[in-house]
Amino acid sequence: MTIRELAIAKLQQLPESFLPEISDFIDCVMHKHQYRIAEPKLPDDIAKAWAKWFEEVDRNSSLFETVIETSHNHHANQNDRNSR
Repeated sequence: MTIRELAIAKLQQLPESFLPEISDFIDCVMHKHQYRIAEPKLPDDIAKAWAKWFEEVDRNSSLFETVIETSHNHHANQNDRNSR
């Protein structure tokens, strides 16, 4: 049973006359932690755009590393030929 389910089960056991006090307490807790409750969430389209950007950066980084490695090997081969 999750903590939410446990809290709901406890609420269901209370007499109706206690519920206004419980409701006030919940309002107080929500107000106290308002900054955490209201944390902005990225819309799906923005989150997808960022994910796509990171994928492209990763792909381009791999490509860049391949180009650098190929260039390094090419220069090493030229230096070997020139030293003969």
